[in-house]
Amino acid sequence: MSKAAHRHIALDHPDDYPRIIDRLGEVISRPAYVGQKPGISDNFYVVRNLRDVSSPILVAVGIELSTFGSYNLRSAYCISKEDVDRYRQSGHLFIVK
Repeated sequence: MSKAAHRHIALDHPDDYPRIIDRLGEVISRPAYVGQKPGISDNFYVVRNLRDVSSPILVAVGIELSTFGSYNLRSAYCISKEDVDRYRQSGHLFIVK
């Protein structure tokens, strides 16, 4: 995760940052859902609800490999259960089995 991604999350999602920053590895390594928004072809997202965080956490990841051979985390923030349901119903979020 780059300094720019840390800064983006801290500035754009200041209430979420302290609750989720140390938990991103769990969300990425064991997502409950994976998806992609229509028209956004350079990112995908993973979502997981963690017991001690009140809302599901969405982590956006860039699809293109970086020059270092890794994928870049773009953003992370909490979303509502209603958003999860809406994304699933619209076919943009799928259960990971």
